[in-house]
Amino acid sequence: MGPGPPDSPFDFPPAAPEPASTVTSSVSPEPTAPLRDAGPADADSAGTAVVSTPGGRRRRMWPYLLTASVLIGAGAGVVTGLSKRGTPAPQHSVPVTRTPSVAAQFAASENTISVARIALTTGLDSLQGVPTVAAMVPVVSPYMGALQKYSADLAAIPWPENLAGASESLRAQVDAFAAFLQTLQGVRPLALGSWFSELHARAFAMTVAAVRLRSQLGLPS
Repeated sequence: MGPGPPDSPFDFPPAAPEPASTVTSSVSPEPTAPLRDAGPADADSAGTAVVSTPGGRRRRMWPYLLTASVLIGAGAGVVTGLSKRGTPAPQHSVPVTRTPSVAAQFAASENTISVARIALTTGLDSLQGVPTVAAMVPVVSPYMGALQKYSADLAAIPWPENLAGASESLRAQVDAFAAFLQTLQGVRPLALGSWFSELHARAFAMTVAAVRLRSQLGLPS
């Protein structure tokens, strides 16, 4: 085979490869723990758990387990503290004593005197013939005691200022009526007619004062 064509003036001999330069870093890498090939996660000779890496190498797990334990313990402490702080103290129920209103107290005292008034009327109507003082005293005495209790009940009610005048007027009529009934035993038989007229007048005056007070309290008359 003959000689090849002459070299082209543009053909140059291949350049020799440059020697690889070596760069030295001034920072030394941190030493790492020796790794060894392993299969599934197991424990090393010291009993420390290890886990396999994608490259088939194993790492010690105790640093991660320690960190997880610390975090879990701290979280449990926070939850416990919040639960203790957020738990309300046990409440003990205290019985509440409610005081009846002024209107309710007055209505109760009115009911009591109304019952006594009915008993007085029934007793007087049951007398036969011309009533005598001796026959009337057993009928009138219970009503006189009821009037005295009625007056004490009125005095015990905490009246507001706007009702003080009306309540005092009623109590004055009640006391005057009770005092009048005490005069029965000294009434002469011929003066019983006048005494009955005074009885009705006293009862009417007391009723008017009571109706006025009931109206100011908003109670039905």
